[in-house]
Amino acid sequence: MNRMIFAALILASPIVSADQSTSGNCSPTAGNQAGNAKIEIHCYFNASTVQDAYLKATHPTKVAITGARFTRWLEDSSRPFLSVALKADSDLPAIGLTVDTIAPGTSSRIDALKPFRVKKSNIFQRISTRGITIEATNSFTYPVLSLDDLVGTVHPDIPADFCPYDADVTLGTSPDETKARENESLQDLLASVQEHSDRVIWPVKTANTIQKGVLIRIRYKNIFGDITTLYQQVYVNYARRGATASLWYPSRSALGQLECITNDRPAGLLRVD
Repeated sequence: MNRMIFAALILASPIVSADQSTSGNCSPTAGNQAGNAKIEIHCYFNASTVQDAYLKATHPTKVAITGARFTRWLEDSSRPFLSVALKADSDLPAIGLTVDTIAPGTSSRIDALKPFRVKKSNIFQRISTRGITIEATNSFTYPVLSLDDLVGTVHPDIPADFCPYDADVTLGTSPDETKARENESLQDLLASVQEHSDRVIWPVKTANTIQKGVLIRIRYKNIFGDITTLYQQVYVNYARRGATASLWYPSRSALGQLECITNDRPAGLLRVD
């Protein structure tokens, strides 16, 4: 199986400056989550008491991206959206959280990058706001990018004979995929031996895939009004139509045949949240 990987490398120190687009005392930090590089910009406001300052330091409000997949919502006539699963990974809520798709080439400074102008999910009209609150330790699946905007605006250079079939928060081959493919190879070998006892015949199966990043910005407040901005990539998996080899579906941790994500025929992995 041939795989091409496109990823944008974001360097923290050269492009994040003290002149942030948000107010307050801001400072950037860089790290990684599940092998995916991320940059956070924290903007702190003066604590009113020593107790407030201590609470902030000992109970930081954190949000983690736990997964990415395509979902569909009744409010969008069940059209698929690239969505991210978010968890308030702390004992305090994340307030007014928004997610935007960022255009990497719009500035040399990460805090000045501009979002793509894309259609938002109608779910936000239903709840009258884009800024949602995730209560402590709770999760929320946030629809970020429609299929039309993904292929027409964010990834227009993907060949026309390729289609998206899943998404992930990590780049490359995971240990789970490696193990699944080893088991698949063993099953193919056993099947070939049973069918052709005098020789081993391996079936010819092919699949060309592309994994390409989408830069997103997650912004939220804590209960004190401090603002955290997180920049991270999620990755869309594409495959050439007509693939005969099995493909890895990270959203369900399993191998399967190609099921293209389309507006007319959503694949079986989609669900209405």
